[in-house]
Amino acid sequence: MHENIEIFLNRCRACAAFQENMEKMVELFCEKNVSEMFTNCTSLEISSHDYLPSRICFQCYENLTNLNKFRQGCLNSDRFLREQV
Repeated sequence: MHENIEIFLNRCRACAAFQENMEKMVELFCEKNVSEMFTNCTSLEISSHDYLPSRICFQCYENLTNLNKFRQGCLNSDRFLREQV
């Protein structure tokens, strides 16, 4: 693999930070819910075939899971409040 391509693929898909050790990253397409969370929280359509990095760093993963929890809470609250009207 060409060095520039390797460096590109070792970047976080969310923050673009370089990670020397790819084992310290979370694969977006390994589990369905990670890629779904990413799309739901960012409105970005991602694909395992788009030739862009397919991993995110642990910090972005933590941010993503927290944002997803917040989003789900807001959706649940909205649903509850609308049922009360």
